[in-house]
Amino acid sequence: MKALLQDAPKTRMAIRILVLLVIYSLFGCRTIKERDLFFPRTMTRPPPADGRLDIELELPDGDTIGGWWVQHPGAERLLFYFYGNGETAVDSLFRMNWLAQTLDTDVICIDYRGYGFSSGRPSVDALLSDALAVYDYCTTHERGRGKDIFVYGRSIGTIPALQLADERELHGLVLEAPFTTAGDVIRAWRNNMGPLRFIIYLRPEASLAQRRQPIDIIADYTGPLLVFHGALDNVIPQPLGRAIYEAAGSDEKVWVDVQGYDHNNLSLNIPEVEAALRTFFGRPAL
Repeated sequence: MKALLQDAPKTRMAIRILVLLVIYSLFGCRTIKERDLFFPRTMTRPPPADGRLDIELELPDGDTIGGWWVQHPGAERLLFYFYGNGETAVDSLFRMNWLAQTLDTDVICIDYRGYGFSSGRPSVDALLSDALAVYDYCTTHERGRGKDIFVYGRSIGTIPALQLADERELHGLVLEAPFTTAGDVIRAWRNNMGPLRFIIYLRPEASLAQRRQPIDIIADYTGPLLVFHGALDNVIPQPLGRAIYEAAGSDEKVWVDVQGYDHNNLSLNIPEVEAALRTFFGRPAL
């Protein structure tokens, strides 16, 4: 079971990043564009299943985003789950089911544009606006009305998670492997380039660098916060996650240093992670 809860290795995404960086080094391109941050992968929606409601929203610009609402009997809370880059709602289903059963909550996960079941092309603007659209739809749905609202963001999913924390009412925010700024993440890519890091400098394009950054948004968040981060993470180094935790405006916040795990093998049922989640959601300890 533990193996199923772990994120599958992102081999394809890692290869694409490596190829991208090699191309930049060969051709002297040093600016990372917004489109370079996304690694979309489409999938066919599996057949319906008991306890899982299919969601499909048509957006004003004609794109359609889709995902799942995993329903837990008697749940009094609703958790929005935003996955990491290179993943999809299908990849996240084991996590969704585990969160629903362990924390006694409904769980909603919607594919980003260009990912999984959703049409269109991914962008930061789309991540932000679509998160708000999904929140508004689900919290006014008969199944979602009156529930305590929690948000969970992992890696790139911390971007829409923080958007909701900034613009909507939440009962709690969970961040897994968050980052401080676009520039910090891109510099972390450079650290994984081996000898190439001595001959090439990477920087975000202006549109990314000039945006309001996660480190700025979290400073305004005053609600309950749980942050956990693998100590061996070399995609988003742990000090970035710690900086987010330290900058948070909340007086009720918890930091979990997950020793021995990296970006892609961190499992939710690692004892210290599961214990923190149970406590945060007010569920009995094991």
